[in-house]
Amino acid sequence: MAPYFDQLASYWNIPNKENLYICSFERLKRDTFTEVTQIAKFLKKDLTKDQIETICRECSFESMKDNPMTNRQEQDKNYGVMDFKVSPYMRKGETGAWKSVLEGGLNDQMDRWIEKNLRRPDLQGLTRGLCLSPPLFGQTVLAE
Repeated sequence: MAPYFDQLASYWNIPNKENLYICSFERLKRDTFTEVTQIAKFLKKDLTKDQIETICRECSFESMKDNPMTNRQEQDKNYGVMDFKVSPYMRKGETGAWKSVLEGGLNDQMDRWIEKNLRRPDLQGLTRGLCLSPPLFGQTVLAE
């Protein structure tokens, strides 16, 4: 398995996390408005309700999936890296959707690997919901 949890540990235990904001896909999906508000606060930006709503709308999965600048279809035309007939770059935009992609015993193997790593002393306090996002993993980490 990849050193994903080693990467998380490299910033999870930073003594002073004042300049580190960790945002999970799950939290963004659950309450986008609140999460965008918290990110703005972290960045010391005073945004109006209308500005936050615009950010939420423009950064929604549906909006980004339809935007050739974010859905990578333009890049594919130029470089031919991905076959979007097989799988689009932006698939469903749902939490946990990656589980439907793994076949056989891979879901169980992945679950065991995740649970084992969440017991690591250097990841104390990290929860499953904070460390996982589709397609397999992903964190948005903002640093000033």
